[in-house]
Amino acid sequence: MGRNPLNTDMLQFLIALFAGVVTIGGPCILPLLPIVLGTSTVKRHPMRPVAIVLGFTLAFTGFAIAFSLFGSVLGLSPDAWRYLASIIIALFGVMLLFPKIQTALFARLEPFLAKVMPKTDPNATGLGSGFLLGLTLGAVWTPCAGPVLGSILTLVAAKQNLNQAAVLLFAFALGAGIPMLLIAYGGQYAVTRVRSLSKYSTTLQKIFGVIIILAAIGFVTHLDTILLSKLPSSPFVDSLSPSTMPMPSLSNISPSGTPSNLPVLANSMPPFQGISQWWNTENGQPLTPDQLKGKVVLVDFWTYSCINCIRTQPFLKKIWDTYKDDGLVIVGVHTPEFAFEKVPANLDEAIKKAGLTYPIALDADYSTWNAYGNQYWPAGYFFDRQGRLRFTHFGEGNYDEQEQVIRDLLAEGGPVMDQPTGLDVTPNFALTETPETYFGSARAERFTQDFEHVAADQWSTKGDWNVTPEYDASNKAGNAFRMNVQSNAMYLVLGSADGKPKKVVIKADGNTLSGEVTVTDRQLYPVAEFPNGGRHDVVVEVVDPGVEFYAATFGK
Repeated sequence: MGRNPLNTDMLQFLIALFAGVVTIGGPCILPLLPIVLGTSTVKRHPMRPVAIVLGFTLAFTGFAIAFSLFGSVLGLSPDAWRYLASIIIALFGVMLLFPKIQTALFARLEPFLAKVMPKTDPNATGLGSGFLLGLTLGAVWTPCAGPVLGSILTLVAAKQNLNQAAVLLFAFALGAGIPMLLIAYGGQYAVTRVRSLSKYSTTLQKIFGVIIILAAIGFVTHLDTILLSKLPSSPFVDSLSPSTMPMPSLSNISPSGTPSNLPVLANSMPPFQGISQWWNTENGQPLTPDQLKGKVVLVDFWTYSCINCIRTQPFLKKIWDTYKDDGLVIVGVHTPEFAFEKVPANLDEAIKKAGLTYPIALDADYSTWNAYGNQYWPAGYFFDRQGRLRFTHFGEGNYDEQEQVIRDLLAEGGPVMDQPTGLDVTPNFALTETPETYFGSARAERFTQDFEHVAADQWSTKGDWNVTPEYDASNKAGNAFRMNVQSNAMYLVLGSADGKPKKVVIKADGNTLSGEVTVTDRQLYPVAEFPNGGRHDVVVEVVDPGVEFYAATFGK
């Protein structure tokens, strides 16, 4: 029985609206809430929150369409817009801290705002400034709206669905604006109607000003994206992810092969944007979605110091060797987590060391990552021979399912002669409880000053250390790092400050492990293995000064 297109469109609209509403709990939108609340509780026009949400919705819809349609042609960078919008947001925070600046600025802007939004009363300037704030929030939110947005943006890339995509984008932004509107009016009511709060309105305004400035700094440093990537997935969030969100379907029957029951999740492949260098392509030339038509394509997002990505490499190499002659192409999009991973020479060495022979693209500025709305390392996007997205997979595991997806998509073009590899490299997650841990001031967590008494999953350092946003560097020989871990294997992302070999000694539960670790390149180093798992006290003694500690990861 055929589907009613009106019912389908309405369902997609409601899903997009609901997806926007539930983003209220994500780190990407949480920093926006004090901005909306802080700029609504001061004495303003009662309709100011509506103006903010209207500006937010219109800006987000317009910027998302512009990035998708024209970003690769005009060289638009989502990060550039993010930085500009962050500066403007910080300016709003400064104006809350220093009201005289706000008064002087909007006195100059008043003639322009009057044309954009004519006054109806003496307080109407609040509408114009609120609309401007909403436009700014919509712009800064566009590059980090998350994997749900990725599904909608794929419709924009398929230009024949531009009108439908615009409607879904508007619904998504409107859904995100509804909680913002409720919070804004709640704050406005509390400050203006509750006497005990009213007398603190000036103090609250200044507190919100500080929060807004900190939020702007968080946007510039991608702190919102980092926090989002650390959130555990849930069935509820997964139900709104690109792998399951309903999208318009085309026929998935191939006249020359066996049709697959895999749904069509998106009608086109996003372009590889902002790629600074390619490996394993003819003469280092870039690949395009049009060139890949007729092939089954797995786009794999990874980064070379990520243990989760490293553990997927045996599977990727095996399926590449097995199915590349049948029409499979793997494109490894390397999106760096650390600054040293942006260096082409470092990635070149990592590719050679891992023995990767399929095409690799260096996405140093997250342009392709943002085009996909991706949030995870590793992440796989599976496209059929027509360039349509048919399946997604985030994280490790389920290798049999991933291989079967590849076989099904290949079979749509003709028989697949090779037998399944059956390769499963899923680690024993049951033996690991300690989470991935970052060092450096930007993302440090579970640090304790008490080096001698480190509790479960905590870490500490002893001696003279230089703490940077991305790593902690040992300045002197004899310094030490300690961590209490529960896992069957521990790894550290380490580096040498001057590129010269540095030695460290590893001890576990008071016993020195065999051999020393020599740190040269900035990369992932195996530290210790505990076959039976359990909790262990791991100490790294620094023999040579200048060792950089970036992160600890676990599991085998």
